[in-house]
Amino acid sequence: MNPTSIAWAMICRHPATTAIFVVVIAIAVALGIGISAQERSLREGSAMAADRFDLLVAAPGNPTEIVFNTVFLRPSAVKLLDPAIVAQALTDKRVEYAAPIGFGDNVSGLQVVGTIPQFVNRLSDGLSEGRMFANSLEAVVGASVPFHMGQNVVPLHGSSAFEDGDEAAGAEEGHHHYELTIVGRMKPIGNPWDRAVIVPIETLWEAHGLPNGHPEGTVQVGPPFDPSRIPGLPAIVIKARTFADMYGLRDAYKTPQSMAFFPAEVLLQLYDLMGNIRQVMSIMASVTQVLAFLAIFAGVFALMKLFETQFAVLRALGASRLYVFLSVWLFASAIVLTGVVLGVGVGYGVASFASGLIARMSGVKLTASLGMDEFVLAASGAVIGVLLATVPALLLYRRSVAAFLR
Repeated sequence: MNPTSIAWAMICRHPATTAIFVVVIAIAVALGIGISAQERSLREGSAMAADRFDLLVAAPGNPTEIVFNTVFLRPSAVKLLDPAIVAQALTDKRVEYAAPIGFGDNVSGLQVVGTIPQFVNRLSDGLSEGRMFANSLEAVVGASVPFHMGQNVVPLHGSSAFEDGDEAAGAEEGHHHYELTIVGRMKPIGNPWDRAVIVPIETLWEAHGLPNGHPEGTVQVGPPFDPSRIPGLPAIVIKARTFADMYGLRDAYKTPQSMAFFPAEVLLQLYDLMGNIRQVMSIMASVTQVLAFLAIFAGVFALMKLFETQFAVLRALGASRLYVFLSVWLFASAIVLTGVVLGVGVGYGVASFASGLIARMSGVKLTASLGMDEFVLAASGAVIGVLLATVPALLLYRRSVAAFLR
């Protein structure tokens, strides 16, 4: 006799109960898979987003806030870097380019970011259409911005179109209205700059009544700058001429008036925090899996009581205890393995959906994928479940024919 046929018959006899068992296990497994895959997606996506931001220099403060401001375009009120430090960085001989980063305006809620052409080219490896801005009334847009070439747009003061009315009205004082013409579009780069309107840094300086970094009356954009006419800035992105210069510049701008750091240093701290949260969540998911398995097998044992008469008949006809054990074990193991496989699929689907949702909200390109960690997690759950499946099987294995007939 083949115990597989008995296991299949038990499944067919109670399909609804079996399906519930499978779903419970699938949800428990999906929780762990989804957490693991999503954490890695966030880590890889944020690292890719910061890849082109070599070295950041800013006023003393919170490095994480500066990374959020410059890389992820989440501007907040930060102290401006002293103009003397800005001038020093922009004219440093060890620098291939020093890109001023400025904020303060928006177009339909899209950030207007001021910088220099060299940094735009560094971010995008050239443009997908149009040309680079050549004066302070031209702009290049990110790949996801819905404006077309030649379109004119009027920025508003403030980093968001939804700022408090009183604050916006107060901020408008001293702000000069201007109109931009869209002349170029960046290639997709997978970070929030895909949804930004990028202008010469001079545009924002002039709009806020500040010196534009060049001799008065000139219309130049980009370096070289006049050190005597440079305002303060939220941050500067520096690319050094050599690898050794990069570390030298970081040390040189760690002063009481400025801080310098690699964005990767800040991201590593965030990854550590994410890793700790992931570890706690993974432990909780593992405990949930074990509890789900125990609950399922308690249910399986209760279900087996409905089949006691059939098992008694089988034993009376000569079926061995091993046959009963294998029949019950195969039934429970089939539930576990089906639930684990389904849980892997559901977990991946949940992680993909969450990645897409976060990407739309943040502008950071996220791609969920299943790696070795997820497969090890699923395999571990399967092994634990198959081992626990021996519990109800052993309980029935030890029962005699007389016990079945009581």
